Amino acid sequence: MEFKSQTPVVNDVRDITISKRGGNVLISFERKTPPQLWKMELVRDARGREQHSFAQVARLLLRHTYLPKAQVDIAGSSYFGGKEDQLVLCAGKAGDIHIWDRDSAALLHYIRPQTFGGDLTCVAWNHSTDEPFMFATGSHDGTVRIWTTPAGDRSSEAIRDEGEPHRCSMW
Repeated sequence: MEFKSQTPVVNDVRDITISKRGGNVLISFERKTPPQLWKMELVRDARGREQHSFAQVARLLLRHTYLPKAQVDIAGSSYFGGKEDQLVLCAGKAGDIHIWDRDSAALLHYIRPQTFGGDLTCVAWNHSTDEPFMFATGSHDGTVRIWTTPAGDRSSEAIRDEGEPHRCSMW
């Protein structure tokens, strides 16, 4: 196997996630550097045409840098969310959660740090549910929390961010 393209970025890369349809690449960095969305284009490789008439090379183009409300020490990797990967999520080590629109980079939700549990270590979107908005967070105290928008079930603790209701269940 050989690499076909190389793109320099601003900081130490922590993680790379490719969208379901393959056109978007989400890069997470170490420390306080916010995540970036890159567009992946496949272009004809002029150098490889002698061997393969359909030779292609991948090229990355920066589309967005997702800026939080304030400087954040990001915990773990950033992820795509939503049915069609239309959201970008990341968690701050202090417990704050940021959710952006993938295409506009608009910050849609900011969930303030909660009083329960320890610092966040990771966040992950639930792609296997019909629930339109469900993700999980993990923390240093060993707790996994499942977050959704409220439904008819009020047994979970209600959480609000900027007036937007959310529900958190602890496991």
